Amino acid sequence: MIEITFREFYELKYQEDGLHELYVVKNDLCEILYVGISSQKIWDRWFGWSGHIFDGGDFLDGRSSVGEKIVDHLPYSVVSL
Repeated sequence: MIEITFREFYELKYQEDGLHELYVVKNDLCEILYVGISSQKIWDRWFGWSGHIFDGGDFLDGRSSVGEKIVDHLPYSVVSL
């Protein structure tokens, strides 16, 4: 298991040691935003095909309930993304 902030996660500032099954995403205040289980790369699970958040370049769009919650509460969910 790895533990990273949403900022580190979004900016790909972490290393995956193979495929993680259990992961925790926190904001910069160390508040837990999401606990997940995935059999694919975590970043792809969030921002890839059918991910939680669509990255439109100059905007983010939540595509699931947790993705909507994070995007709707920016910058507080990330604390200055």
